[in-house]
Amino acid sequence: MITTSDNRLMVGPNTIPNIQPMSWSEMNIPSWQPLAVKLKQDVRDKVAKQFSGISDVLRLLLMSDCILSGSCISSIYHGEEPKDYDFWLKPKTFSDVEAIRQNIIEKYSDDILDISENYAGAGAKGAPYPCVTANAITFKNKFQLITLADYYTARKDFDLVHCKPYFDFKEDKFVISERQFSIIQQKRLVSNNPGRIIPVYRIEKFKNRGWTQ
Repeated sequence: MITTSDNRLMVGPNTIPNIQPMSWSEMNIPSWQPLAVKLKQDVRDKVAKQFSGISDVLRLLLMSDCILSGSCISSIYHGEEPKDYDFWLKPKTFSDVEAIRQNIIEKYSDDILDISENYAGAGAKGAPYPCVTANAITFKNKFQLITLADYYTARKDFDLVHCKPYFDFKEDKFVISERQFSIIQQKRLVSNNPGRIIPVYRIEKFKNRGWTQ
């Protein structure tokens, strides 16, 4: 396993050998890390199952040029159905975000969620559905392509710590810190930027799912 100085676990494709000569405890592995490895597999399995709802071209975009992050990871850990799955473009791909958005609208409109009270609001220019906005495109399988910013730029401004773990499917890398994992386990709402006001509707949304401050 690769553990950084801040106890952040990066679970890559070769993290675990095919044959374990010792148990986790015998290897003196912190107790949370095997659970994080399981969470990686659970997230991968859940996403793979959901992918059947959209076209192959969109699947390739999301798996190769995007990073999955957000509260869906904590929902999967607790065995809950995620409300949605946020896929953020990587920086290089984000430079073509407008072309990507228009291409999806023009060629893959059948994959876009057409009716949703949860995503009501003004659509982006040229958008056929309310589920294409200036910030995101929501697909029928609950995947969201976030077009607001690239992942690494946006991540610094995430409002809640439990939304920060991420999965790079192309690199087969799942990144989560010990603190993030503990917060997810306890369902605690912890600000990622202390002093910054988090909208009340965000707090209430999570409280309704059993999270506490």
